[in-house]
Amino acid sequence: MTILTQTKARPGWWAILKNFWAEIDRDHVSIMAAGVAFYTLLSIFPGMSALISVYGLVADPMTIENQLN
Repeated sequence: MTILTQTKARPGWWAILKNFWAEIDRDHVSIMAAGVAFYTLLSIFPGMSALISVYGLVADPMTIENQLN
């Protein structure tokens, strides 16, 4: 005689999405993503000016003059 054991059913897609959204809300992922995007946007222009300054220090002045003309 075979004994059948009950297994727990896998959760459906709705339960998975609901759990996923609850975890995102609990960990404040959207707030962290907004902060990363905001500070990345704020750092673009100082980063560009730093790269241009370093390029001006290492490049030949005649090369820079030719590039500007």
